[in-house]
Amino acid sequence: SQLVANHYDTRPILRGIVLSDAYARDSAPADPNQPIEPHFFAAQVPRPLTPFQYSLSLWVASRNPELLPGPQKPVDWPETRERWEKDSERLAKRFEIPDELFQVSVEEALFLSNNPQVESDFLHNRPDSLVSYLLPLQNQTQTIEESFLNILSRSPTSDELSNLIDFLNRKDQPRDKVLPQLVWAMLTSAEFRFNH
Repeated sequence: SQLVANHYDTRPILRGIVLSDAYARDSAPADPNQPIEPHFFAAQVPRPLTPFQYSLSLWVASRNPELLPGPQKPVDWPETRERWEKDSERLAKRFEIPDELFQVSVEEALFLSNNPQVESDFLHNRPDSLVSYLLPLQNQTQTIEESFLNILSRSPTSDELSNLIDFLNRKDQPRDKVLPQLVWAMLTSAEFRFNH
Protein backbone atom coordinates (compact mmCIF):
# COMPACT_ATOMS: atom_id res chain seq x y z
CA SER A 1 0.00 0.00 0.00
CA GLN A 2 2.95 2.37 0.64
CA LEU A 3 4.21 1.64 -2.85
CA VAL A 4 0.86 2.59 -4.38
CA ALA A 5 0.60 5.70 -2.16
CA ASN A 6 4.04 6.80 -3.38
CA HIS A 7 3.00 6.24 -7.03
CA TYR A 8 5.34 3.22 -7.33
CA ASP A 9 8.38 5.27 -6.32
CA THR A 10 10.73 2.69 -4.76
CA ARG A 11 13.10 5.20 -3.16
CA PRO A 12 11.30 5.31 0.23
CA ILE A 13 11.26 1.50 0.43
CA LEU A 14 14.93 1.25 -0.55
CA ARG A 15 15.79 3.94 2.01
CA GLY A 16 13.98 1.94 4.69
CA ILE A 17 15.85 -1.25 3.75
CA VAL A 18 19.25 0.44 3.65
CA LEU A 19 18.71 2.12 7.03
CA SER A 20 17.38 -1.04 8.71
CA ASP A 21 19.35 -2.80 11.45
CA ALA A 22 19.45 -6.04 9.45
CA TYR A 23 21.02 -4.35 6.42
CA ALA A 24 23.52 -2.39 8.53
CA ARG A 25 24.95 -5.42 10.34
CA ASP A 26 28.66 -5.98 10.15
CA SER A 27 30.08 -9.38 9.27
CA ALA A 28 33.34 -8.75 11.12
CA PRO A 29 33.66 -10.85 14.28
CA ALA A 30 33.40 -9.06 17.62
CA ASP A 31 36.75 -10.55 18.65
CA PRO A 32 39.13 -10.79 15.66
CA ASN A 33 41.38 -13.19 17.62
CA GLN A 34 38.55 -15.68 18.12
CA PRO A 35 38.44 -18.28 15.31
CA ILE A 36 35.21 -18.44 13.35
CA GLU A 37 33.35 -21.70 13.88
CA PRO A 38 32.82 -23.88 10.80
CA HIS A 39 29.01 -23.93 11.11
CA PHE A 40 28.95 -20.23 10.17
CA PHE A 41 30.15 -21.04 6.66
CA ALA A 42 27.81 -22.01 3.84
CA ALA A 43 28.55 -25.34 2.20
CA GLN A 44 27.31 -27.13 -0.86
CA VAL A 45 27.57 -30.75 -1.86
CA PRO A 46 29.92 -31.10 -4.82
CA ARG A 47 28.14 -32.12 -8.00
CA PRO A 48 29.69 -33.67 -11.07
CA LEU A 49 29.99 -31.72 -14.27
CA THR A 50 27.70 -32.84 -17.07
CA PRO A 51 29.41 -34.84 -19.84
CA PHE A 52 29.50 -31.78 -22.12
CA GLN A 53 30.78 -29.47 -19.36
CA TYR A 54 33.47 -31.98 -18.45
CA SER A 55 34.63 -32.65 -22.00
CA LEU A 56 34.73 -28.95 -22.91
CA SER A 57 36.54 -28.20 -19.64
CA LEU A 58 39.12 -30.88 -20.46
CA TRP A 59 39.62 -29.34 -23.87
CA VAL A 60 39.99 -25.74 -22.66
CA ALA A 61 42.12 -26.53 -19.59
CA SER A 62 44.63 -28.50 -21.66
CA ARG A 63 45.21 -25.67 -24.18
CA ASN A 64 48.15 -23.28 -24.30
CA PRO A 65 46.94 -20.28 -22.24
CA GLU A 66 48.70 -17.85 -24.58
CA LEU A 67 46.42 -19.03 -27.39
CA LEU A 68 43.17 -18.85 -25.43
CA PRO A 69 41.06 -15.78 -26.09
CA GLY A 70 40.80 -13.15 -23.40
CA PRO A 71 38.12 -10.48 -23.10
CA GLN A 72 38.95 -9.31 -26.63
CA LYS A 73 37.95 -12.26 -28.80
CA PRO A 74 39.85 -12.86 -32.06
CA VAL A 75 38.03 -12.52 -35.36
CA ASP A 76 37.89 -16.30 -35.83
CA TRP A 77 36.57 -16.94 -32.30
CA PRO A 78 33.09 -18.15 -33.37
CA GLU A 79 34.64 -20.82 -35.63
CA THR A 80 37.19 -21.84 -32.99
CA ARG A 81 34.52 -22.10 -30.31
CA GLU A 82 32.26 -24.14 -32.60
CA ARG A 83 35.15 -26.52 -33.41
CA TRP A 84 35.92 -26.99 -29.70
CA GLU A 85 32.27 -27.63 -28.92
CA LYS A 86 32.01 -30.24 -31.70
CA ASP A 87 35.15 -31.96 -30.46
CA SER A 88 33.70 -31.86 -26.94
CA GLU A 89 30.40 -33.39 -28.07
CA ARG A 90 32.24 -36.42 -29.46
CA LEU A 91 34.13 -36.84 -26.20
CA ALA A 92 31.04 -36.17 -24.04
CA LYS A 93 29.42 -39.32 -25.42
CA ARG A 94 32.06 -41.32 -23.54
CA PHE A 95 30.94 -40.01 -20.13
CA GLU A 96 27.97 -41.05 -18.01
CA ILE A 97 25.19 -38.55 -17.35
CA PRO A 98 25.43 -37.92 -13.59
CA ASP A 99 22.55 -38.64 -11.25
CA GLU A 100 22.11 -37.81 -7.56
CA LEU A 101 24.37 -40.64 -6.36
CA PHE A 102 26.97 -40.28 -9.13
CA GLN A 103 30.34 -41.93 -8.81
CA VAL A 104 32.97 -41.93 -11.51
CA SER A 105 32.54 -45.16 -13.44
CA VAL A 106 35.23 -47.74 -14.06
CA GLU A 107 34.74 -47.15 -17.80
CA GLU A 108 35.46 -43.43 -17.41
CA ALA A 109 38.53 -44.05 -15.26
CA LEU A 110 39.90 -46.61 -17.73
CA PHE A 111 39.14 -44.35 -20.69
CA LEU A 112 40.99 -41.41 -19.14
CA SER A 113 43.88 -43.67 -18.10
CA ASN A 114 44.41 -45.74 -21.23
CA ASN A 115 42.77 -44.26 -24.30
CA PRO A 116 45.18 -42.88 -26.93
CA GLN A 117 42.61 -40.15 -27.75
CA VAL A 118 43.09 -38.65 -24.26
CA GLU A 119 46.84 -38.54 -24.74
CA SER A 120 46.65 -37.08 -28.25
CA ASP A 121 43.95 -34.51 -27.42
CA PHE A 122 45.18 -33.30 -24.03
CA LEU A 123 48.76 -34.38 -23.33
CA HIS A 124 50.79 -34.19 -26.55
CA ASN A 125 53.50 -31.61 -27.00
CA ARG A 126 51.83 -29.55 -29.75
CA PRO A 127 51.96 -25.74 -30.10
CA ASP A 128 48.35 -25.41 -28.89
CA SER A 129 48.77 -27.60 -25.79
CA LEU A 130 49.37 -26.74 -22.15
CA VAL A 131 52.25 -29.23 -22.10
CA SER A 132 54.08 -27.28 -24.84
CA TYR A 133 53.51 -24.07 -22.88
CA LEU A 134 54.92 -25.59 -19.67
CA LEU A 135 57.96 -27.35 -21.18
CA PRO A 136 60.19 -24.29 -21.71
CA LEU A 137 59.52 -22.94 -18.20
CA GLN A 138 62.66 -23.64 -16.17
CA ASN A 139 61.33 -22.52 -12.79
CA GLN A 140 59.50 -25.47 -11.19
CA THR A 141 57.34 -23.20 -9.00
CA GLN A 142 56.21 -21.22 -12.04
CA THR A 143 55.48 -24.44 -13.94
CA ILE A 144 53.27 -25.72 -11.11
CA GLU A 145 51.53 -22.38 -10.57
CA GLU A 146 50.78 -22.04 -14.30
CA SER A 147 49.36 -25.56 -14.46
CA PHE A 148 47.16 -24.93 -11.40
CA LEU A 149 45.87 -21.63 -12.75
CA ASN A 150 45.15 -23.09 -16.17
CA ILE A 151 43.48 -26.30 -14.96
CA LEU A 152 42.04 -25.62 -11.49
CA SER A 153 41.80 -21.80 -11.63
CA ARG A 154 43.61 -21.40 -8.33
CA SER A 155 47.11 -21.30 -6.90
CA PRO A 156 48.62 -24.42 -5.32
CA THR A 157 48.81 -24.75 -1.55
CA SER A 158 52.27 -24.85 0.01
CA ASP A 159 51.98 -28.64 0.51
CA GLU A 160 50.91 -29.19 -3.11
CA LEU A 161 53.75 -26.98 -4.32
CA SER A 162 56.32 -28.83 -2.23
CA ASN A 163 55.11 -32.29 -3.32
CA LEU A 164 54.94 -31.34 -6.98
CA ILE A 165 58.39 -29.74 -6.98
CA ASP A 166 59.70 -33.08 -5.68
CA PHE A 167 57.75 -34.85 -8.42
CA LEU A 168 59.10 -32.60 -11.19
CA ASN A 169 62.67 -32.93 -9.89
CA ARG A 170 62.63 -36.70 -10.35
CA LYS A 171 65.74 -37.86 -12.16
CA ASP A 172 64.33 -41.16 -13.46
CA GLN A 173 62.22 -39.50 -16.21
CA PRO A 174 62.84 -36.55 -18.52
CA ARG A 175 60.78 -33.39 -18.16
CA ASP A 176 58.88 -34.02 -21.39
CA LYS A 177 57.56 -37.27 -19.86
CA VAL A 178 56.85 -35.91 -16.37
CA LEU A 179 54.89 -32.79 -17.41
CA PRO A 180 52.16 -34.73 -19.26
CA GLN A 181 51.76 -36.86 -16.11
CA LEU A 182 51.30 -33.70 -14.03
CA VAL A 183 48.70 -32.31 -16.45
CA TRP A 184 46.92 -35.68 -16.64
CA ALA A 185 46.78 -36.00 -12.83
CA MET A 186 45.20 -32.57 -12.51
CA LEU A 187 42.74 -33.07 -15.38
CA THR A 188 41.54 -36.35 -13.89
CA SER A 189 41.38 -35.11 -10.29
CA ALA A 190 38.13 -34.97 -8.32
CA GLU A 191 38.58 -31.22 -7.97
CA PHE A 192 38.43 -30.83 -11.75
CA ARG A 193 35.65 -33.41 -12.27
CA PHE A 194 33.24 -31.98 -9.70
CA ASN A 195 31.65 -28.54 -9.49
CA HIS A 196 32.42 -27.25 -5.98
